[in-house]
Amino acid sequence: FFSSMGDAGHVLNLKVENPRPDDKRTKTVQELYNSEVIYVNNLEDMVKGFINEFKKNGIVSQNVVSEIFSNLETILKFHVDYFLNELEKQIVTWSDTSQIGNIFSALAPCFKLYTQYCSNYDKAIAVVQQQRKVNPEFAGFLQEAQASERFKGAYITSLLILPIQRIPRYEMFLKELVHRTLQTHPDYDALTKALDIVTKKAEEVNEACINAENIQKITEISRTIGLENLLTPTRKFIYECEFELQSAAHSSGNSKCFLFNDSFVFLSKKGRHKTPVSTPLCLCWVQTDEEEPHSLTVITTSYCISMTFSSPEAKNALQTKLDETLRALLDSNTKDKALRAEYSVVNEGGQKIAKRLDERETSLGGKSKKKGLLDKWKREVKKTTRRKKRSQTEEKIIEHLSSMGTEPINTRRKLSMPHSGSADIIQSAPQYLDIQQPGNLTLKNTRARTRAAGSPGLSRSQSFFRMPTITQSDSLPARGNK
Repeated sequence: FFSSMGDAGHVLNLKVENPRPDDKRTKTVQELYNSEVIYVNNLEDMVKGFINEFKKNGIVSQNVVSEIFSNLETILKFHVDYFLNELEKQIVTWSDTSQIGNIFSALAPCFKLYTQYCSNYDKAIAVVQQQRKVNPEFAGFLQEAQASERFKGAYITSLLILPIQRIPRYEMFLKELVHRTLQTHPDYDALTKALDIVTKKAEEVNEACINAENIQKITEISRTIGLENLLTPTRKFIYECEFELQSAAHSSGNSKCFLFNDSFVFLSKKGRHKTPVSTPLCLCWVQTDEEEPHSLTVITTSYCISMTFSSPEAKNALQTKLDETLRALLDSNTKDKALRAEYSVVNEGGQKIAKRLDERETSLGGKSKKKGLLDKWKREVKKTTRRKKRSQTEEKIIEHLSSMGTEPINTRRKLSMPHSGSADIIQSAPQYLDIQQPGNLTLKNTRARTRAAGSPGLSRSQSFFRMPTITQSDSLPARGNK
């Protein structure tokens, strides 16, 4: 079943009446046609010599065949039935005024067939290598095919790359044709348009291949390190490397990090297992020390790790990738840039960490003010659903309110739960009670003022704390005078 690889025996020769010695355009078209015929023959050899034979002998399963050759048969059918067929029509009737630019313009959209094949190429090579190790019969078949007359020493991997190279080859031929075609020639505008279309298609196919490889890489990393939801529509893998980890919060030892366009992940070893730690890239700060050329420090909002590398070059490689990726992220994402601006690196307990600016001001300002009795009482009320006696906090509040009144407090009245409504003076009044205006009780750190009008009715909290009714003629002493 092995015949001759790339046989171009049926290639047509272009014949031009009264050809010019310097007719380089015709020579280029002949080279394009010859190349297309050889390419189609190579694809036919791959289908007949590999795909069909694997289906017959069952050396590998159909799934393995699909993983290796992807949509190669579809690509071959397109070239045989359409592209090569249309090209030969022009070759048969070739003249000095013949045109082939329109062929590329019309059929270039079909080049998207290569997207699937190109994106599967890396996986195909990996499957071939894996099958060679686990399937001796498959390995023997490849050796036999390589030594056959059909493939003439060409190994399967050198054949699988042929479709990857094809569209860039078309782009090269079209550039040469545009260069060797006069602007007054009827094919010049069509060739120029075809070159633009094929160039864009080549870029699209290349981008699709890169995206497919990126998805495959992130999926592999996610499965390897055990980090779920690592794959997102906009995430791109950038770089990975190994290093020696030193951290107060994580176990030291050999580790590995993965850099993406929007996050930084490293493995933290805990016992026998390594746990992935992921941080948004916009909340990562990198610092270096000239005295330690092998190390750099990564600081985030939750940890600070020292990374030691085998060489300064390895450290510089990661640092460069981090700087470039972070700069690109902040330039393209205003939300991440604004979030990063809310943090700064501080030294806390001998360790560097990123904290919000407002948190930093609070910590630098010293101890916070001591909470008042009412704040403490509110917290106790929230935690308690049913009480049989007053807490020490409530007793202190009652004592404080009693010292401000003129009538004794009846402590034998039935207890009731404090009211939490908006009119509740205990809920609305903070640390210290004071009289500011008639009918109002508010917080003031100044002396108590005299009530000038009639007193309002007691709220339920006032009733609970046995606060006496204040008449128009009553006045409250200043706080501190009991």
